[in-house]
Amino acid sequence: IDLIRQHGSIEEILENIDTSKHPAPE
Repeated sequence: IDLIRQHGSIEEILENIDTSKHPAPE
């Protein structure tokens, strides 16, 4: 988890994956 926090919170990673599957309307 520490390594992940260095790159970004897990939520950010999940959001990035979500964006790949469901592109934001922006």
